[in-house]
Amino acid sequence: MAQPDYVGSLAQTGISYTTLITIQTVPGQNYYQIGLFVDSVVDAPSNLIAGYAINTPIAMNPSNYTTYVVANSRLYGWLTNFFQINSTSTVYVVPYNGVTHDIPSAHAALLTLAYFKMVFFGATETSQYNNDVVNLSSQQAANTLLTQTLVGTSNPLILLASGSGGGGTIDLLIRASGYDAMVAYSAVTSFNELFSAIGLALSYSNPTGTPVGNTLDYDASPFLVPSTGTANVNLTPAQTAILTQRNVGYFATSGDGSGNVYLNNRFSILGQVVGAKWLVNYCNFICALKTATLITTGSNYTFKNNSTYQMILSIINSVISPFQNTSLARLSNYQLSAPPFAQLPVTGGTVLTIPNAWSAIYNDRIGSVNVNGTLSITL
Repeated sequence: MAQPDYVGSLAQTGISYTTLITIQTVPGQNYYQIGLFVDSVVDAPSNLIAGYAINTPIAMNPSNYTTYVVANSRLYGWLTNFFQINSTSTVYVVPYNGVTHDIPSAHAALLTLAYFKMVFFGATETSQYNNDVVNLSSQQAANTLLTQTLVGTSNPLILLASGSGGGGTIDLLIRASGYDAMVAYSAVTSFNELFSAIGLALSYSNPTGTPVGNTLDYDASPFLVPSTGTANVNLTPAQTAILTQRNVGYFATSGDGSGNVYLNNRFSILGQVVGAKWLVNYCNFICALKTATLITTGSNYTFKNNSTYQMILSIINSVISPFQNTSLARLSNYQLSAPPFAQLPVTGGTVLTIPNAWSAIYNDRIGSVNVNGTLSITL
């Protein structure tokens, strides 16, 4: 065995190797990450292992989340189910001040790390939890390009018609506040199905090389549980009609004998098609980054002329056109509709305004199929 003589040796004192470790971020990666806000007073002590700091994101993945989360806690159940479905996404967990309920500061810490954001809750959905969700929705309203609020609820009051005892349910509270969110009801309490369903949407890359543009509903998984069609958690037709009317999702089986379960909803409570908004926000974000690089590169002077204008249009085309290719076909009838440079509106100073730069049709998923046929019998 070699002698342990490294200390004080030539190898230690006369020779040096410098290895640079870099952390490379992918522009736009925040659009395929998800964040959870955890109350530092009520929920964090029973769910997170000691050592966390308020307003400091913890990046969790399938290989490390058990070192941060208390085994068999509620958060453990949420993350375990999520990572069963999705082994590639990062979940950012941010403890927020549970005394002041300072959601804005926690949201600022997570703003550019994760597009989809959700407030975690402990054993029950309390009135304070509802307030925090509404507060998160207000942050979405102030940062529409970078944030989409998710709310997965198991509160049975959400199944009641407005005015019949359901007036305090979370979707109506958000709506009354003038904000928006994607909301889904689940009869399951051991994990959050909307959280897992979004994880399913983020679990695979499409032909653009990103999960952006994937469907957020109608993807089925054996790790989701139905709230309809089973003996113990059977939503009635009247209840599903109430949820549908209020743009609240629910979970049901595919009906093909596989037992797979899907999320039935593509709307926010204010009627936004969440997937389309996600796609447009991503395109705008990436175009903004690429254009910022263009106009700040010293070796490539960008004046208000047709040459610069064409480079900007090229950026738009490079970002958006992949979403209309034949294997994804999320967009159709895409066209760069920007006017010629000479016809742009005159703007003073350093502002360049490009009106109606592009247009396309968003192709949604098939939710129902109607087939008509005629059988002719010749005698």
